[in-house]
Amino acid sequence: ANAASRTLVDPPDAWISGLGSRLERASELLHRRHNEILDEWDYETFPEVFEKPLAIPPSSWEIVVAKLRVEILLAGADPSAAFVVSFTGSSVTSGHDNVFHHAYPSVFNDTLRDIFDSLGVTFVTRNQALGNNPCVPYDLCLPTHAGQDADVVSWEQSMNCGRGASPVEAFLRSAYYMPSQPAVFMTMSGQPSWKPDKCTEKDVEDRKAKVANRKPKTTGRTQDWKQTAADSGSLMSVHFLGPRAKLAEIYEFLGLHVLNLFDSKISDYMCVPPFDKDFSMPDFGGVRHHPGVKQHRLRAHVQSVYYIQMIQQAVDEVKALGISNLESFQAALEDARNKLRQLQKVKLPKPQYCGKICPEAPPTCYTKHAPIVERHLEEIVRVSTGWKSMLFPADAGKVEMLAPGQVCTRCHLDRKWTYAADDESGLLALVVKPTIEHPVFLCEPSGTISGYKKEWKHMNHGLEVFVQLNAPDWKRPSATMEDVAAAPRERLQLEDTRDDAGTPTTCFKTKPLPKGTHVIYIKPNTETLGKQPDSRNRKGVKDLAFLSHVIW
Repeated sequence: ANAASRTLVDPPDAWISGLGSRLERASELLHRRHNEILDEWDYETFPEVFEKPLAIPPSSWEIVVAKLRVEILLAGADPSAAFVVSFTGSSVTSGHDNVFHHAYPSVFNDTLRDIFDSLGVTFVTRNQALGNNPCVPYDLCLPTHAGQDADVVSWEQSMNCGRGASPVEAFLRSAYYMPSQPAVFMTMSGQPSWKPDKCTEKDVEDRKAKVANRKPKTTGRTQDWKQTAADSGSLMSVHFLGPRAKLAEIYEFLGLHVLNLFDSKISDYMCVPPFDKDFSMPDFGGVRHHPGVKQHRLRAHVQSVYYIQMIQQAVDEVKALGISNLESFQAALEDARNKLRQLQKVKLPKPQYCGKICPEAPPTCYTKHAPIVERHLEEIVRVSTGWKSMLFPADAGKVEMLAPGQVCTRCHLDRKWTYAADDESGLLALVVKPTIEHPVFLCEPSGTISGYKKEWKHMNHGLEVFVQLNAPDWKRPSATMEDVAAAPRERLQLEDTRDDAGTPTTCFKTKPLPKGTHVIYIKPNTETLGKQPDSRNRKGVKDLAFLSHVIW
């Protein structure tokens, strides 16, 4: 998956001879798209909207350009060449209260796709966000959700865990461990919003008059956008990255760049087109922190303007190489790959804030929470007697469950699937393979905003956990339930986990297990799992305990 270490074939002569025309075509599209975006948002009147909120340090800019340059050249030698951007985050990114394709990752895809097509590079965007989603375990499972082939991973979790540096550092370190070592784009969840009733006729006229008298400072559309991104204060305005935590300084080598739309000053132009009374309105109404259709579109377009400039720099650099034959192509590709290796050849520093939750080696995460690119929890489960595969009850009525042939309405991808046990469930057995001595993290869903209901039991009370050390990785049907029941095993105590700021997570950890192949056995604790009285149901409601993630 790593662009710097693929097996390649020689491109055909026609690909080399047509490279120049493809680069010219891409430049035309880049110029046109840049102007279309700025026209749509009346850039000359509101230049701050694009010039202030996105910060890209020069070193981060060059890392993204280097990745783009490699992919442009790889398109001739590898039919699978792709530039992959994986968006992670909360219900904001997932697009809740909107149609899925109105969410900003889809708009970003639609804005840039034909440009990549003109270069012969497959452009892949993945919206891997989950609503009501705590940063741990999610940020430890970055390869599982984003995919090991991502060139850029986007983080949007400030609404859920933007008050401390610990989970943010966990995400950054997870990105470093990925084979592709993606650049990290961090976007803040919030942005200026208002209700339509805030835009009375008088408000609109007053603000229009104020806008008409302002004289914005800008060097125009042809400015040095790389310098503009370097000068933006957005990176330092985010407290868990900036002067206090210094994560931006420590992890800049990951291609770190940041979007904070509160720095765009949009609220100063509230109710004035294009930031009109409907600017914050989602397709279906909903909660205030979910962006409206136009807000999603602006978020994608601000990011796109800077990616257009980085793509243009990569195109210009490839064009300047004057590739005319196989020999010059091979030399150019080797040089591009070497430069990318050098930019990414940085030793990972010691953790500053996430020592209690950051793995000491590349984390391995299996989960049932969708969307997933790889490592489904089912892959390591060997027996699950009486356990149900089900949506977490808090989410069951909030997602579309389609019958065969039925067409989705909102089409969101996020689903909190779990394994659930009641007092009548039997054993669930799964295989773990730590590469160093390390605890195994067993995690449960996050519950609702108000916590767990009475009938939802936390794992450390509702389940019992055992381990068989150095066991063969047996698979059905090689072991009968009698074999499983007779296997020697040790009971494990589950310890709740907290990040370095003392904030509890939804994960529980075992004692450190040695390197090797081990079988974890989980069964219900029948002393704590029973039934809760329910006025609507004479039989009561069964207690449930859940398993959503296994990490080591």
